[in-house]
Amino acid sequence: MKKICFYAICVSMAAVGLYLCLVQKPPIVLIPGEFEQQDAILVAYEKQPSNQADRELLQKQRLTLIDIIAECHTSVDIKVLVSDAESHQSAKTLLVARNVDLDNIEFIHQQFDSLWMRDYCPIQLNTSFGNREWLDFDYYMPGDTWVDDQGIRQDRADDDSVIAHLAKGQGVNVRSIDLVMHGGAILSNGGNLLLISKAVFDWNKERYQLSPEQTKARFTKTFPNFHIEYVMPLAGEPTQHLDMFLVFTSRNTVVVGAYSQRMDYINHVRLNSVARQLSQLTVDEKPLIVERIFMPPHGQNIFGGSYTNVVFCNGTLLLPDYGIDPAGLAQATTLYSRLLPNWNIREIYSGDLIVAEGALHCVTGNIPASK
Repeated sequence: MKKICFYAICVSMAAVGLYLCLVQKPPIVLIPGEFEQQDAILVAYEKQPSNQADRELLQKQRLTLIDIIAECHTSVDIKVLVSDAESHQSAKTLLVARNVDLDNIEFIHQQFDSLWMRDYCPIQLNTSFGNREWLDFDYYMPGDTWVDDQGIRQDRADDDSVIAHLAKGQGVNVRSIDLVMHGGAILSNGGNLLLISKAVFDWNKERYQLSPEQTKARFTKTFPNFHIEYVMPLAGEPTQHLDMFLVFTSRNTVVVGAYSQRMDYINHVRLNSVARQLSQLTVDEKPLIVERIFMPPHGQNIFGGSYTNVVFCNGTLLLPDYGIDPAGLAQATTLYSRLLPNWNIREIYSGDLIVAEGALHCVTGNIPASK
């Protein structure tokens, strides 16, 4: 009788084991790190505005976009959004002048409002089954940021429609999320760690009348498998985006900006606090490594830029140069060369972007590899 019972127990355990093996486990969902393999980099080559002063600035900014493409087109596919014949021809002419093979550039004709691609580019989720999904957040800026001289709010509806248009061409499923989020306000370590700017609480309070707790609950529902760490943005920096002072260079390493007390006491204290906050986090049961880099100097009313606003292009790192801080730029180059020893570090002048409150990361988007 004991032998029969023992045999029955063994058979039952084997059956349970077989069932567990056959039942499909839920996929592991990740947001790939930008330092990981990328399928493409997105650039929005903005059309000419009607105002002459704006046209002059945009022409300089267009040259920066051309610099970005020229430096990384051999290491990653480039998709360039153009919205009219003039912008398409201008981009082609300038790229040919830089000896860029246009056969390696995909031009996508799509209406959009601004060159700030990072704000409205897709955020990609990858599953362990090799599938990808794009998240489409509400692209909205609170306050008077998008109010023109006539007091009319600009909603940038064309920017907000870009994800849906791109997804059709790429064959990617899109999930709309009723939360305000800008691409520069969220960072992934490529694992289960997400950093999100605390500015989302103000944005979603104005847009959806959500309390901070309600906003957190919605983000937790959107990213159920992640540890979400909410981070205070810089004081006096208009975008309130994290990419202005933070960047992951690996799953277990994050670079945090720094200011001296003399240059910017408030943000000196704030960035030190952010560094301490992140140093308490763990990745694979080990403390997250926090590296520091001094930010470029700035005036009282103008944000001076950031050395964390970089672009990863499959072995090429694009580093912004603002033309005002050669010593700081050299220190940034040394740091990234140490953290990314097999990468090519390419400096790109970004002074014409920072005067409009952005830099290299702000004008690019990533389409990560799905596997």
